[in-house]
Amino acid sequence: MIKRNCADALELVPPCEGYARLMYRWMRQPSSRRYSAMKKVGLARIKKRIMQEKQDLRRPLKLSSCRWFVRLGEEIVGTVSLHNIKRADRVAEVGAIIGEEGQGRGTGARAVGMLVKKVFAETGLRKLLAYVNEKNLASRRLAESLGFKKEGLLRRQLLVNGKPANEVVYGLLRGEKRRR
Repeated sequence: MIKRNCADALELVPPCEGYARLMYRWMRQPSSRRYSAMKKVGLARIKKRIMQEKQDLRRPLKLSSCRWFVRLGEEIVGTVSLHNIKRADRVAEVGAIIGEEGQGRGTGARAVGMLVKKVFAETGLRKLLAYVNEKNLASRRLAESLGFKKEGLLRRQLLVNGKPANEVVYGLLRGEKRRR
């Protein structure tokens, strides 16, 4: 059982194979499937994927994605990622999945905020993007709370459960004031 104390120590930790089962479960939880166009992926593929996603940011422009898991106290409660790293433009996307038992108390915002701070401190990336289903108000508030600015609306961009859905694009430039 996860403690309900927002002051619990939160840290980003490297992936390990054992976390694949957690990610598999989080990707299938109703709150993830409600707004996501994620394809159903098997456990073996998730294991392979997370072990390929390096966490060494010393040379991020050589990577296509990086992943960390979110540890709150003694429990792993989610994952954050840096993906679609565009070397020429020095731009990347951020993403997060928080287990339902860890949602609704700022854990996602704290974890993504830590990722943003880490990325801008340790890399030459100049801009981060977040793509969010227009109806996912919690994720939109999370992006806005971290200082991401709404940059546009991609109409009918996603197919969520077979139905077209709009996607909001948020951006955060290096040096812009972040709220967290």
